[in-house]
Amino acid sequence: MFFFPQQQIASFQKASFQALMSLTNKYMDGFQKLTELNVQTIRTLVSENEGVSNPTPENASDPGAWQSKFLTQVPEKAASYRRHFFAIVSGTGEEVAREAQSQFASYGGHMNEIFKTAADSASEVQEKAAVSLETNFKQATEASVEATAGAADAVAKNTQAIVSATTDAINTGADSATKSADKANQKR
Repeated sequence: MFFFPQQQIASFQKASFQALMSLTNKYMDGFQKLTELNVQTIRTLVSENEGVSNPTPENASDPGAWQSKFLTQVPEKAASYRRHFFAIVSGTGEEVAREAQSQFASYGGHMNEIFKTAADSASEVQEKAAVSLETNFKQATEASVEATAGAADAVAKNTQAIVSATTDAINTGADSATKSADKANQKR
């Protein structure tokens, strides 16, 4: 027996799909932000290196100057990239956690409602089964009592017929014996 109404199952599936889509959108937003950060970082590196690799009067006089300038900026740029990366990842994680909590809060109550409906349906089915069992038991008992009463009536009628026949036979036999005794007494 199926305890959940089809409407509740359909609404639960729809809500689950919407929750999945919402969480997927949160992850995709975070992924998009990371992609934008990587593209921006690459563009910045390319634009800075273009200026360094082109010969200008500044870097023509000292060829190692551009390398030292570039190498001193690498740790600073790496730290900046790392901060942005972790900010995006932690922000996405927080958004996903908030969304999961809100989904659980809204659909946790919905699940409680579904389970309550199932429990009510189960108790209704159980009550119907108990009533049906009681009715069937009463009907079987009544049929058994009627059959027993009919059999008792038949036995009583048969017994009465036998007693009647026996009484008639005894009376007939007694009358015959009395008549025979009277005849024997008269012959004497």
